[in-house]
Amino acid sequence: MPVKTSVRTTKSWGASPLVDGRWRFRLWAPDAKAVAVELPTGSNDLERQGEGWWSVETDAQAGDSYRFVVDGFAYPDPAARTQQGDVHGPSLLVDPEGFAWRNQWAGLPWTQAVIYEMHLGTFTGDGTFAAATAWLCRLRDLGVTLIELMPVAQFDGRYGWGYDGVLPYATHSAYGSPDDLRRFVDAAHGLGMGVLLDVVHNHLGPSGNYLAAWCPSFFHPDRRSPWGQGIAYETAAVRDFFIENALYWLADYRLDGLRLDAVHAIEDRSPVHFLDELGQRVRAVDWGRPIHLITEDERNLTRYFGKGAPFDATWNDDWHHAVHCLLTGEEESYYAPFAADPLADIETALCDGYVEQGQPRPATDTLRGEPSADAPPTKVSDVNKICRIIIGELQEIIIEAP
Repeated sequence: MPVKTSVRTTKSWGASPLVDGRWRFRLWAPDAKAVAVELPTGSNDLERQGEGWWSVETDAQAGDSYRFVVDGFAYPDPAARTQQGDVHGPSLLVDPEGFAWRNQWAGLPWTQAVIYEMHLGTFTGDGTFAAATAWLCRLRDLGVTLIELMPVAQFDGRYGWGYDGVLPYATHSAYGSPDDLRRFVDAAHGLGMGVLLDVVHNHLGPSGNYLAAWCPSFFHPDRRSPWGQGIAYETAAVRDFFIENALYWLADYRLDGLRLDAVHAIEDRSPVHFLDELGQRVRAVDWGRPIHLITEDERNLTRYFGKGAPFDATWNDDWHHAVHCLLTGEEESYYAPFAADPLADIETALCDGYVEQGQPRPATDTLRGEPSADAPPTKVSDVNKICRIIIGELQEIIIEAP
């Protein structure tokens, strides 16, 4: 089968290059009275369109700085591909077709996944894409086949876990440029390894989240998440902001899949749940390579990675909790049920996947989970193939889909 070299997807929000050298600037701002884009050459007013959208086409070039001006106040593009500096300053125009890829890549099947989770800020050297690229041969020689990058979306400050990103489309400037990430992915592919990315679609971080200031409709007035304002996933433009984000990372950076953080925190009452639509839209694209979608879901549900579901796997936190209790003796909070008999829980995890499958458990009155024993034995039987590796710490065995 021929290897696809490029897939282009639609990006509704933000700045996009057009075929004639001009750029389109588009913003969903239903609460605004006036919107403009501020470029080095001057300010351009966006025209109001239907359903809360504003848009303008004008001359610009890759590398230009820009900001959206909403009702007189300047903000970074919420869908910026990169920032000039931190989350508070101007955004920069990036040509998604400007990088010269060197390696064709047909991808890897899920059954060959040996996953190494990488935090760029702590991995090696100066904590950048470039520094990590220099170590890829070591990971290949270790037997790693898929590298899972922890979130790289722009967050406030230089250091952090990445789970409080506020510009989901932008690479964190401390890690390097968009092309630095592309070089990392390209080099990994050249060595026969794929790259997954951890993405956060359940909330936006607290610092630098300017959407709350100029677009209150982005958030649900009666909804709160563990991290602040709840997101209005039922609204089409908001929904597309995150689903197109998933497509964007896969298309612009040729990633091999995504790990979706804390999907249990995505509260959506649409007829088709946000998570289902995201999976369906990813699977509707002919990527020319296997795309792996992995969830983190503390509800211990099985339908998202069951037969015919669009997801390949889910993290098995139960395995981690049981091993953690066995090694440390900790028995507080959510560890308490796993501290009663951690060895038995480890056996259950190896046989069935989930430990908590809706049955009564010690030290808790909460029933959690669904039966998972019917999933194929390969989901956890080959620990060397299907696992998550972190330096110095045992972590979750991944539950594989049929």
